[in-house]
Amino acid sequence: MNITTIDQGPISIVTVSGSIAHEEIATIRNRLADLIESKKPRIVLDLRNVPYLNSKLLAVLIDTKNSACRHNGDFKLANANDLIKNLFDITLLAKKIDIYTSVEEACKSFE
Repeated sequence: MNITTIDQGPISIVTVSGSIAHEEIATIRNRLADLIESKKPRIVLDLRNVPYLNSKLLAVLIDTKNSACRHNGDFKLANANDLIKNLFDITLLAKKIDIYTSVEEACKSFE
């Protein structure tokens, strides 16, 4: 797994690549929490190269969404594959966390 963060104005784009093992979830959680604590609560998580999400990571995403909103920001997903989109539909998380087809579209939604 590889994580990179790029700031695009007031928006932080976090890109995760590869399969995410259970022991790597803390790294993702900490990276997202650090952004919010650094007063960067507008976050787009790019999932272009992530094949699936496990339940522990789903909990991290929900916590991140809630924390970003408490800090006057938001948390959005981009480039999720069909498996991830279906998981969000089945769990009703699609109603809580917005999923966009591209990072650009997700960034524009902050306007």
